[in-house]
Amino acid sequence: MGVTYPPGRSPQDLARKMSAMVKRTQDMTPAMKVGAESIQRLIQKTFQTSASPTGEKWEDLDPETIKRRRKKSDIPLVDTGKLRLSMATSYGARTINFGTNTKYAGFQQFGTRYIPARPFLPITRSGDLTDDAGPAKLVFDRIAAQVGSFIVNGKLVG
Repeated sequence: MGVTYPPGRSPQDLARKMSAMVKRTQDMTPAMKVGAESIQRLIQKTFQTSASPTGEKWEDLDPETIKRRRKKSDIPLVDTGKLRLSMATSYGARTINFGTNTKYAGFQQFGTRYIPARPFLPITRSGDLTDDAGPAKLVFDRIAAQVGSFIVNGKLVG
């Protein structure tokens, strides 16, 4: 079995391209930045649509809860805006981080005995990404395409 190269190509060309791809895997900051921005938009969309990152609508608020709210809003997780405004993303050469520092966020995300879960972050209780359905799947598929394009071509998908 033999390997042939088109005219003007050589094993050294392939080696250079492969070396460039390996080097790009060490610093994928441009792709991570685009990914972090996409995740931030996904999280904000959950608050706007009252639906989880996978697209499931949140349970309506109990009428008694609405009466106790400061602004009498009937929109789940939107009263003072503190939780929504606390959402943050960051990125590095090979990472994307997202979350909140609001103390009650976990109760809202995963629910309690008395509070129904209203997921707003694309994560499960065990810390896995919810990348298998709805808007979250689309976002994570686009991030994967961005990372792949960046590694192979050194360019982001338009």
